[in-house]
Amino acid sequence: MGETMTVGIESYGIYIPITRLPFSVIGGKGPSGGAEKAVAWHDEDSLTMAVSAGRDCIYDCDKAEIDTLIFASTTWAYSEKQGASVAAKALGLGEHVKTIDIGSSLRAGTLAIQVAIDAVTAGSANKVLVITADCRMATPKSAAELQLGDGAAAFLIGRDNPVASLTANASSANEMMDLWIYLSPWRRHTSIISF
Repeated sequence: MGETMTVGIESYGIYIPITRLPFSVIGGKGPSGGAEKAVAWHDEDSLTMAVSAGRDCIYDCDKAEIDTLIFASTTWAYSEKQGASVAAKALGLGEHVKTIDIGSSLRAGTLAIQVAIDAVTAGSANKVLVITADCRMATPKSAAELQLGDGAAAFLIGRDNPVASLTANASSANEMMDLWIYLSPWRRHTSIISF
């Protein structure tokens, strides 16, 4: 029997904006000089942060071996243009790379990693770069306003000596009654609904 190869995370990278927003400025919550959260600068969005994390992840890798790029986010820079293809170009991955966007769910990042692992395990991909990023807005004066910071992470999924591998997983499809954003069919307005 042939030797089975373990599929997992070969390398990873992160990007956290250098700009910070102190909790004391957000509705006067917390003492001056206390806790703070990372916020994207005026020229940053989920796509630019994801590309920065991707660069950190693959800086010493052979880019020619990466044949798929998955971009996961809930806060897209574009409403129709594919973010993954823009990221692939910015990362110098070439036109041969397959690009996929996964979004509209807080599970987007974990789903992207699972899709990448499945693709490499099945042999339909050699190495998959997963980039994730978000710049989520919170309802003013809500608990989420203090909890949501901006940032990005990237993972290279392959079978060459992974530093971490998935040994088991489970999923549950349930409706969550919490907070979501409703976009009207005509996108004339956005409503935040909370229960």
